[in-house]
Amino acid sequence: MRIPQMIPAGPGPFFDVFDVLNGTVDMRTYQRRYLVIRAAPQNISKVTPNHAKQGRYDGDLGALVTCIEWLEQNFGWTLVNIFARTVEGRSAYEAVLSRPMTSESAGV
Repeated sequence: MRIPQMIPAGPGPFFDVFDVLNGTVDMRTYQRRYLVIRAAPQNISKVTPNHAKQGRYDGDLGALVTCIEWLEQNFGWTLVNIFARTVEGRSAYEAVLSRPMTSESAGV
C-alpha cells in the first residue's frame, strides 16, 4: 500500500477529518489561530490501517471527536464549537478549534 506524502497545512482553515487522522496534512506547518475540521458524509474505509488499529470510529462524528482529541493532545488546540448540518439527507459535522496566540500565529 502506497502511503501518501504529507503536504503542508494551509493556506485555508478547512481540513477533512480523515486527511488529518491519516497524516496526509502536516499540521506542524499550520500557522493560523483558528481551524475547522470537517466530517462530511463519506466512506469510513478512507481511514488507513495505521489509524484504524488505534480504535474504531463510530461514523463521521466519532472520527471528528477522535481528531479533536488528537489535535488537543499533540498541538494544544482547544475546541470552540461542534455543529451539524444536513448534506444530501445525511449529517455533516464540523468542529472549530483555536489555539493560544503566539508570535508565529500573529505574524510577528
